[in-house]
Amino acid sequence: MRNKRALQITLGLGRTIGGGEYTALIIAELLKELGFNVTLLCKRIPNSRKYLEAFGIEFPFDEIAIFRYPRLPKIFRLYHYLLYPLSTPNIYADLYFNTSADSHPLVFPISAILDYKPIVYYVTALPLTPPWHVKNSLEESGIGARKLYRSIFSLFAESYWKRLNASFIACSKYVAKIMNKCLGVSPEILYTPVDVKRYLWRNEEKEDYAVVMGRLVPSKRYEDAILACKKAGVKLIMLLAMQDKQYYKRMLELIKQENLDDKVQIILNAPIEVRSRILRRAKVFIHCRVEAGAKAVREAMAAGCIPVVPAEGGQSEFVPKEFTYSKIDELPQKIREAMAAGSQLRRYIVEESKKHDKQFFKRRLKEILLRIISY
Repeated sequence: MRNKRALQITLGLGRTIGGGEYTALIIAELLKELGFNVTLLCKRIPNSRKYLEAFGIEFPFDEIAIFRYPRLPKIFRLYHYLLYPLSTPNIYADLYFNTSADSHPLVFPISAILDYKPIVYYVTALPLTPPWHVKNSLEESGIGARKLYRSIFSLFAESYWKRLNASFIACSKYVAKIMNKCLGVSPEILYTPVDVKRYLWRNEEKEDYAVVMGRLVPSKRYEDAILACKKAGVKLIMLLAMQDKQYYKRMLELIKQENLDDKVQIILNAPIEVRSRILRRAKVFIHCRVEAGAKAVREAMAAGCIPVVPAEGGQSEFVPKEFTYSKIDELPQKIREAMAAGSQLRRYIVEESKKHDKQFFKRRLKEILLRIISY
């Protein structure tokens, strides 16, 4: 497989630091190990240093290409998706791997269709954008211009899907069900990787605080964790990657408004060594958003934290049911129960996290890719 080329489509690499970016880097590492020269397709030139600081990973790509959006009048906004193959640099490759599959499934060069080379869609986030919803759109009833507008779009999108040599991977059972409902496909299930060794709890003494961790964006619902910890009487440390400055200001205002300056601590853009040290001392990890997979939850599990998460979503598939909640008013009590958990349960949680280690991920993905390539 020496000297073959892979084009990895990870459009957000260079813009944010999170689970999706970590997964993309691990995938690129594996492609390199398989003998591919790997070209990254993204929307801006990444700063490799910040990913080294955040994840401890050297930038693995051989080349970088830039994707630019097509321009259409606003009335045809939905049809932008159909022009993505024409806007994508026509890079010839032996394998195409799309980790931005949730939002940009039609970003691929025309050569992917003409040469019928394999393209792998790894869906690690939600919601899915309109090109995925072919099955639902074509089955919708109704008449009128809006129906016609969407039906024509779906017919064109379906024609793309039919011409692609596509394989599908979902990051959880939750995501797999949604993909099947939207497009009628049955994807492989592969949870995203975690650097377990970096976070591994070795029976360090736990302290009386909880942690949240992730990108600083409103959809993460950090205010729910702040208010729940106040009701539970638990100190909260927030390990956040700066992204939305306005939301950050709102968090600071909420902390001040609730008189929680001595109970809530925000740490921005902490390197992995700091994050892992804080997690190994924490008793509880709180995650308030319904996620596709939630890498941060499994990192916290590796550090011996008891995770408290919503019952719906991919993150609940590896968390004990008693630490999931269906209504937000259940969250303070769930936090109290998790804080009281003993060492035996924590050791069980750590062992469960090892099933998501990056080396296991690489072995499993290698099996899938070799099957696709040899087909």
